[in-house]
Amino acid sequence: MRAVDNLPMGGKKFKSLAFKRKLKSSTKNNSLMREVSDHTEAINKAVSKYTRLIRKGGFNSTYQHSALRKIKSSAPLTTRQTMIVKSVLKRVAKVKKEDVEVSHARTNKSDKKDVKGPGMANQPKPANRSGLSDVASPTNTDRQSSRPMVSISQAQRSKSSGLAGKSGFGASSPPSRPSSIPLAR
Repeated sequence: MRAVDNLPMGGKKFKSLAFKRKLKSSTKNNSLMREVSDHTEAINKAVSKYTRLIRKGGFNSTYQHSALRKIKSSAPLTTRQTMIVKSVLKRVAKVKKEDVEVSHARTNKSDKKDVKGPGMANQPKPANRSGLSDVASPTNTDRQSSRPMVSISQAQRSKSSGLAGKSGFGASSPPSRPSSIPLAR
């Protein structure tokens, strides 16, 4: 059906007013398109409803069928008229690849990094029985901290002793038992 070839195709430059004008001129000048001259208003209404999808290139067969149903509901079509209307809708649905805007999904750059270490976010290793993450767990033996480990009671004693310790200059004696909590910076 070469009569449809002078109608505009879909894409980001598609305008329903231009389609309306071309459809009107083709129904006047082309003998094949004269058969649908009574239905031009319904065709224009259906195409203008889906203009946004036509511009984006998303006017697929599902939307074409719903547009055809809308056109048929306004006035009954013969089988020949139905074929012509289908070809018009297919022509509008055709889009050149360069006319469609493609949105690319953005990826998070942190997803590309390999984060290694226990207890970090998005790691498969769950928290231990105490409810603490693996980093703060007392059973974690592979600590990489260079800070001294001090228990809570030792930290409280050093705070209560003040600046002047036993030796007079704030120096304290080494801890008597093994430490379990790192000092805060």
